[in-house]
Amino acid sequence: MLIFYYSFGGGSCRLIRSSIAGVLLLLAQLSQAATWDVTSYGAIPDCTQFWVTTTANSATVVTTNLLGSGAVGKVMEIFGGGPLGVYTGQSSMPTNRQDLVATITAVNGYNVTISSVANVSSNLLCTFGTNNGPVIQAVINMASNGDTIEIPAGNYLCLPTNVLDTNYVMINYADSRAAFTLSQGGITIQGAGTNATILTGCGAWHMYGTANAARGFIMWLQGPVINDGPVVIDGITFDGGVAHGRTGYDYWPIVTTDGDGWDTTHHAIGETGSAPLFQNLNIQNCRFQHWRGEILIGVVPLTDGFNTISNCAFCDGEASALNFSFSHKIDSCYFDTLKTAMEFYEGYTTHPCFFQNSFITNIAGITGGGIGIVLGGPNAGQTIPTYTVSNNVISSENAGLFLDPIQNLNVLNNKFYNSGIGVFFGVAGYQGTTNTQNVLVQGNAFTNVYIGFSFYGGATRERVTGIQVISNVMQFPGEQSQFANGGGWSTNVVFSNNVAAGVSFSLYGANHAGQWFKDDLSNLFPFFNTTGTNGGRNILTYEYGMRQQVSPSAPGVLFAIDDSQPYMIPPGAEMVVENQNYGNYSATLYASDSVAVSPVSMTNGETVTFYWTGAIWTTNTNPVIQVTPGSLPYGSILNTASITNSFTLQNVGIGTLSGTASVSAPFSILSGGSYNLAPSQSQAVQVVFTPGTAGSYSQSVNLTGGGATNVTVSGSATNASAKIQESPGSISLGTIANGASVTNSITVQNVGGGTLSGVASVAAPFSILSGGTYNLAANQSQMVMVVFNPGTAGNFSKSVTLTGGGGASAIVSGSATNSPVIQITPPNIIFGSIVAGTSVSISVTVQNIGSGTLSGAVTAAAPFNILSGGTYSLGANQSQTVRLDFNPSAVGSYNQNVTFTGGGGATITLLGTATEDPLTPPTQLKVTAITTN
Repeated sequence: MLIFYYSFGGGSCRLIRSSIAGVLLLLAQLSQAATWDVTSYGAIPDCTQFWVTTTANSATVVTTNLLGSGAVGKVMEIFGGGPLGVYTGQSSMPTNRQDLVATITAVNGYNVTISSVANVSSNLLCTFGTNNGPVIQAVINMASNGDTIEIPAGNYLCLPTNVLDTNYVMINYADSRAAFTLSQGGITIQGAGTNATILTGCGAWHMYGTANAARGFIMWLQGPVINDGPVVIDGITFDGGVAHGRTGYDYWPIVTTDGDGWDTTHHAIGETGSAPLFQNLNIQNCRFQHWRGEILIGVVPLTDGFNTISNCAFCDGEASALNFSFSHKIDSCYFDTLKTAMEFYEGYTTHPCFFQNSFITNIAGITGGGIGIVLGGPNAGQTIPTYTVSNNVISSENAGLFLDPIQNLNVLNNKFYNSGIGVFFGVAGYQGTTNTQNVLVQGNAFTNVYIGFSFYGGATRERVTGIQVISNVMQFPGEQSQFANGGGWSTNVVFSNNVAAGVSFSLYGANHAGQWFKDDLSNLFPFFNTTGTNGGRNILTYEYGMRQQVSPSAPGVLFAIDDSQPYMIPPGAEMVVENQNYGNYSATLYASDSVAVSPVSMTNGETVTFYWTGAIWTTNTNPVIQVTPGSLPYGSILNTASITNSFTLQNVGIGTLSGTASVSAPFSILSGGSYNLAPSQSQAVQVVFTPGTAGSYSQSVNLTGGGATNVTVSGSATNASAKIQESPGSISLGTIANGASVTNSITVQNVGGGTLSGVASVAAPFSILSGGTYNLAANQSQMVMVVFNPGTAGNFSKSVTLTGGGGASAIVSGSATNSPVIQITPPNIIFGSIVAGTSVSISVTVQNIGSGTLSGAVTAAAPFNILSGGTYSLGANQSQTVRLDFNPSAVGSYNQNVTFTGGGGATITLLGTATEDPLTPPTQLKVTAITTN
């Protein structure tokens, strides 16, 4: 972009210009993408390991590798060369030593002097090399949008500067630093391939303060991001610098007695800072290995970015490979020997996310974990984009997917192996403020998975609802295995077209709450067997699915279907019951264990299908109408009134219940007179009672369809008598001059029946002007006008008497005075907007609304003034015009209160605005900049 500055003024023109050709040439050079080779700026890929011999309390170590003078200033990480670990509340006292991180200060053959003394005499493993963090940071600072930072083949040691700071104190167990930081987009960091370019982080652990230990990051991606173009990290191995990422203890924070455990400071790449974050981050063809903390981490509240991670490997980690809250696409990646492949908090996402075509294996937890993918975090009232997990292979010790909670999730065509649970809907590790809902699980295969699906929703906000489980296949020839189980609250969980081979239970809901799973005939599930014995009814329950098998062990064995918890049975449920036994015994089966029903006799080999109506199990496939309540009493009302009541009808059968409701006068159907109800659906029918004449009434509301039925409606009516009601109950006619008059009104209404007849009367100085007699039918009303006409000064209060309908009264009051009373009309003046230097005038009226003589004057200050009528002397009811003028000399807004004297005084407000003349020509034109591309 080339910018020229022009200035126009006073009719003259100047052009300020530089050498256009020179500037264009410079811009052309700068616009070309640059490649920055870090080795050209001092990066040295000399990271290696060898053994050293240390002496306690000595800064001299003996190396197995001969180092030259060029090693001065380089770093040595001597593992186990520091002081003993620190006891900070863990279960054991220190047994292992901290690691030692120091710089080389002198070299004499194999004898090397370092910046810190060793704390032990021993032969120890050492990581040696140049700390390349500052050099790579300097190159990043020089690069700009579109540039490539090239890291040639070799092993580069990259340490955070704080690990060499002897005065550094951690503020908490997660406080850490990075070897280098990127805060601008449009940069590519290019390695020579994962077998060639290696960035090795700090593997040495050390206490920084009295309670916390750290290792550090290799790289931070830190917001706010500038020049937010695509960022690419390609062809690099990120090595944590430890021999083994997985240890015998994988809980956090790091164990300060021996350095083992989940190190909350040890990460390859961290995304942090404030918005905006990187919106187009691409990590591809990289390998991450030997890390004690989350390998890629970034949880920034209320802020979203987008990460694409493709063709990468994550191996040998103490914690999860990925733990972030940003929208993302994970594609064709490999996860091996980790506690968890990914933890994702979806509460801040704004884009659809994907985890696809990836391989997850050897996922195990020593102190929990062992979960392939953890998804959770939606918040109440939030619109959550879709998340799709598809075409992955997942082998994890405890669960393949852990959802706690999740919304708008698709789990498609994955293969789950060797897990305790395939897909776990649960609340452990719960994050978020809403329920799990709108999840589709389709086309997945579960092999050697003990429980395919587990539902452990919470009792309130963590509930599980709206889950579709379609066309999945499970094979587990093990005892007590289950295709799905429920131990928490869930509802509307539907299974269809699934196959379960070798499992002990297809659906297991013995500890379920909310609603049992919806099963249907499309599922290829085994029957749940109930072996019956004499001595009572043997209970079948839908909590084990729709396929039930009874096996009577003797003649006369009784069975019954449990309906004691109807809210647990999903609408439209069916139960297929077959009798299979070796003794060729018949079975007696009751469709209810809570109400009396006739039993069904089943011969050996016979199958009977029962249908849930919402209230009972039945073999009837027709709709059945049911009404609640069976009668509606309306009580007694006035013959002129009406009242509405309702009953509910429900289809407690199968199929669609269609019909109409009808009733004879004086009852009528207000709403719900026709219906088309699916099984278990219900509808309210409203019936109005409008008697018209006195008497007792009883009719039947006839309901057709579903076997038909009726509801009895009854009520009585009495003749209504007139009843008077006045409004308002009192009125004030204010203060007037004696000899004047004022009028107000009262409304009379018949709020009863019949005819309200009567008269209105009041004593002086009040009188009835109109409406003094009335004849009102039910609900009719009439105004009674009352006049206040005092002849002397004083305060007056009287009662207006209203006869008929039980009688009523209203208080009227007022005052009279002999003094003058001033009144100004209108009370405020708005002159509007005029051009400064011009004027406008408006009139007001001053009136004596009292008695005697009103004498006074009015004055105004500039820019307002009185043109005429500024003094007055007015008898009773006399008035005079006052002319006011607005004559502003300068631009501005004006507001002034003007007072009229006499008769108690009065004040009005004058408002006006003065503007410039819109036709005044401009004196100067200035253009500050012209931009050309």
